[in-house]
Amino acid sequence: ALPPCQKPVLILQGDKDGTVDWRYNLDLLSEKFPRGRVKRIPGARHELFNESMEYRPLVLQSVTTCLEP
Repeated sequence: ALPPCQKPVLILQGDKDGTVDWRYNLDLLSEKFPRGRVKRIPGARHELFNESMEYRPLVLQSVTTCLEP
C-alpha cells in the first residue's frame, strides 16, 4: 500500500529461482522501485550469495558496480 520509492536500487534475480514467482515479483518491484535497476543472473536460483562459484563472481561484481560512486 506504500507509494513507489524513488531511490535507485539494485534488484538481483536468478532466472532459475524456484522459491518465489520471480517474474511476478520483478513486475511488482519495477512498480514499487521505478528507478530500480534489474540484473538477472542466468541460471542462478534463489540464494544468490550462496550459489555455486559459477554465479558468485557475477553477483558480487553487480553489487560492487552498483555501490561505486
